Amino acid sequence: MLMEQRFKQINEEKRTKFNKMSEVPNNEYNKRTELINDLAAVVTIMEDYWRFHPANENQLDIVKEYAQLEAIKDQIELDIKKEDVKNQG
Repeated sequence: MLMEQRFKQINEEKRTKFNKMSEVPNNEYNKRTELINDLAAVVTIMEDYWRFHPANENQLDIVKEYAQLEAIKDQIELDIKKEDVKNQG
């Protein structure tokens, strides 16, 4: 048996054992996992937006935050150019 085939077999055995342990069919598990990942992504975005939401009493100034990000971006771009010059010579 080729190594690649053995790895596939091992992974399939692990998947089967896991599914039996959780008593959730594979397709249902995958759908549930996708939904949980989607939920986590949405909550993360909501938390980011909350930082600037008018109802947040600790609301950040979006204009000030954006200006800081622009300055960081400009510095990173400058650092990249310096690295490119250093690596060329």
